Amino acid sequence: MQQLSMKKKWVDFNYAFYQVWENVFIMIMCLAFVLSDWMIGIFSFSDYLFGALFLMMVLSNNFKIRPKQYKWLIIVLTIIVFNILQNYFINDAFILKTGLAGLFKITTYAVVITSFYNFIDRHSLEEKLMKSMNITALIVCLIGFYISLALYTNGNLPYEFFWHFTRTDSISYLFEGSENLYRIRSLFSEPSYLGYYLTIILGVNLFNKQNIKTNILFLLLLILTIISTFSYSSIGIMMLILVLQFFSVETFKNMKHKKLDYFYIVLTLIALGILIFITKDIIQVTLIDRTSDILAGKDSSASARLLESWQYINTNHLISGNGIGHTPDIWNVYAYFLSDLGVAAFLGLVLFSGYLVKINYKLGILFIALNFQKGGYLAAPFYILIVLIFIFAYKKKSDIRL
Repeated sequence: MQQLSMKKKWVDFNYAFYQVWENVFIMIMCLAFVLSDWMIGIFSFSDYLFGALFLMMVLSNNFKIRPKQYKWLIIVLTIIVFNILQNYFINDAFILKTGLAGLFKITTYAVVITSFYNFIDRHSLEEKLMKSMNITALIVCLIGFYISLALYTNGNLPYEFFWHFTRTDSISYLFEGSENLYRIRSLFSEPSYLGYYLTIILGVNLFNKQNIKTNILFLLLLILTIISTFSYSSIGIMMLILVLQFFSVETFKNMKHKKLDYFYIVLTLIALGILIFITKDIIQVTLIDRTSDILAGKDSSASARLLESWQYINTNHLISGNGIGHTPDIWNVYAYFLSDLGVAAFLGLVLFSGYLVKINYKLGILFIALNFQKGGYLAAPFYILIVLIFIFAYKKKSDIRL
């Protein structure tokens, strides 16, 4: 009886401070997204933050997973366990320790994002999450421009502390073949990873079904920062997002009685036109010349994403794959699934991608495009992308959700 009373007091205490917990949970998720390239030992800051988020949700009585979700989690994890056992017995190159580490990571990511999704959905915190992500992205953009300013002033401004836990080499921020053209990477290890992060933020702002409005100046800052990464893939996906948003049939239908929408589109086009004119020389080097190299087959980065990522597929283990975590770093998530986990997992990812297109075709297309930009299904950003799509894919609370 006393034990029951203590439990009730603890539940009541956490309920009284639920607003504190929601701020903490959202802040941790925003930081986990941003600090995914910061490393301590073999784990990223995101891994530690996911662990902290799991413990806080459990201790605050906010860890909830629905029966239907348990079923899907068990199915996915059972497939992975079976894959590990299969590789352990038939694949001499398989390292059990690596496989178990991969299983632990996927389990942690999947369980935490599922519970986080339920928390956001249960308390209708979609708009608060969006605002928090936007504030975080704003800070990330400003830090990126500050670091570039510091580099252009020959290090007269301090900036190295931002990169203490990640890369500091000049290759990570100098444009290829140039000694004085700096690419913005902010807190990330590569400009393309910053672009990956910002295109997701841009996509959920424009494609969310909760009709959450975003300041046009903030969207323009996101676009400017993405362009300043000089990441060909990031800029390409950004253009895809803008085309899906401003030139879709539904957009024109919704604009019938909203003249302000026309103003926003015209303002965006004017701002982009001015930006293109000011940076036309840089665009020539970073985009036009590089497009020419890609078409001529001279660009190694593009071929790595589209072709070379598939080279690690082992035809001798096509069904079981090489084993979870056994493929070297590549750019393509679909190739990762096929080479690591085999045909069944690859087809599962393809079907999952189709499901996302069905529930929200714009976010689904974005998911597919991003999977060709940045590999890594054993890293937090992949799972954060998934949970953000599910959070913002639906129109209202009454919609059928996971």
